[in-house]
Amino acid sequence: MVTTSGGQNVRARLYGYGEKWLVKSSSVLIQGKYAPDTSLPEQNAFLEAVAVGGPILRNNILVVGSLTDRITWVGHPILASMPSEFEVEGLLVAKYYANSSLVQDRAKRSPGLEFALPSGVRLLVNRYQSHVNVAITMKHTAEPQDGLCGNFNAFPGDDFPALVNKRKSEDVEPADSLFA
Repeated sequence: MVTTSGGQNVRARLYGYGEKWLVKSSSVLIQGKYAPDTSLPEQNAFLEAVAVGGPILRNNILVVGSLTDRITWVGHPILASMPSEFEVEGLLVAKYYANSSLVQDRAKRSPGLEFALPSGVRLLVNRYQSHVNVAITMKHTAEPQDGLCGNFNAFPGDDFPALVNKRKSEDVEPADSLFA
């Protein structure tokens, strides 16, 4: 499964602004914070930040914001300059460097962050002034999941906005926010 914000996110325009579940399962929690870009004439939503937590990270939280925000691990700044690396043994290996891949076209090079988490969960993030682009790659498991990235049931036809909303809300309840 791979999802990209690609800057402007069509799904975000359909779902609105605020904190949304990108991936929600019993072990992997990934949320996106969508915000409007007031510099554009039409209603456009961009992925302002992404947060990862849950049992896969022993309930620690990783937050990656735009260039005007920080990258944090349990609230502490990490990867403040490029190049840099950060590791929590058995949980997270993170690299921030100039020759990463571009989320929208992995054959192209771009400054970026690469995160390796347990169970084959990977994030590729390109940071920009007011938004981030993210690609999430996961292996399929028998564990049920849902969110804007879909339910990973090998049937992409049921991952359209109206069907996702019928399954459950993509909105993150304030008590469940990884950004708080």
